[in-house]
Amino acid sequence: MRVKSKHCTYCLAFLLTLMSGQTIDKVGTAGALFLRIPVGAGAMAMGSAYTGIVTDADAAFWNPAALGFQESKYSLSTHYSTWLLDLDHQAAAASMKLGNGFSVGISEVVLRSPLMEVTTTDEQSGTGEFFTYQDLALGLSLAKRFTDRFAAGATVKIVNQSVYTVAANGIAFDVGTWYWMGYKDLRLVMSMRNFGPDMRFGGSYFDTRKKGSVLIQEELSYGSYPLPLSFVVGLAGSVFSTNVLDIIVSLEGNYPNDYSQRIHAGAKVDFLEKFSLLFGYAMNYEQESFGLGFSVRLKNLEVQYGYRPMELFEGVSSFSLSADL
Repeated sequence: MRVKSKHCTYCLAFLLTLMSGQTIDKVGTAGALFLRIPVGAGAMAMGSAYTGIVTDADAAFWNPAALGFQESKYSLSTHYSTWLLDLDHQAAAASMKLGNGFSVGISEVVLRSPLMEVTTTDEQSGTGEFFTYQDLALGLSLAKRFTDRFAAGATVKIVNQSVYTVAANGIAFDVGTWYWMGYKDLRLVMSMRNFGPDMRFGGSYFDTRKKGSVLIQEELSYGSYPLPLSFVVGLAGSVFSTNVLDIIVSLEGNYPNDYSQRIHAGAKVDFLEKFSLLFGYAMNYEQESFGLGFSVRLKNLEVQYGYRPMELFEGVSSFSLSADL
């Protein structure tokens, strides 16, 4: 059954109404924030408005349901970003169609610091011992295409954070849906990311304080912290299409558990299915705003570059390489 264009207008109005709501900011109340760093040069360039765009292995990072509409048998991708404060952000994913509408994917995200020297109260210039900070997430995704219009999927992630001699381990889940609305190539997407129990660093530490003339030292355990849960709803589709040029736009509302709602908007201008220009804007962020980039496709290979400036830090560059087999 063909969906009338007025129904699409109603959906867009509903989406914008959701975006206009007000919530109370709870900044600093969630941990494992590396799970919110945009994965992929395309997403970086399009202002993170990527939930309704990606249908290859990278869907494991954005909306696992999209794996149900993967066109190739196999899809591979790898990504590298120069993140803030000299941190390296790396990611990789692989997915495969299984038949009967099922697809499966695996993914990895790593955020790592350079070597840092250990300092103490007595050795403030350094002890000669070095350590690194690392965040790691390993994911397994499964998607099912129920009809030629609708798919749903889920990802389970093992999450690890480690610094020096302490570490925290946890589990997180992503779920998503993808629905082709029947009007041109318009799609309605929804995704809930990073749902799971609180995490806590293992071990203990000593809290030293003075009470009058008495020095008190108490051994304490680290507190727990929630994962950076967020709910995303969006629309994406072509607004202009010819044999030479195709313009796709994406609009998303993002609702995190530790901040007020955010809006992501992006556009992809595709020339002859060989070269694309990417633009985007992320609203209600303290550091981030617009993004830009490009992609080049050579047969079954695609190379992408994305750049996003920051308010107080150096801009972030992202590089991606993907292949469909």
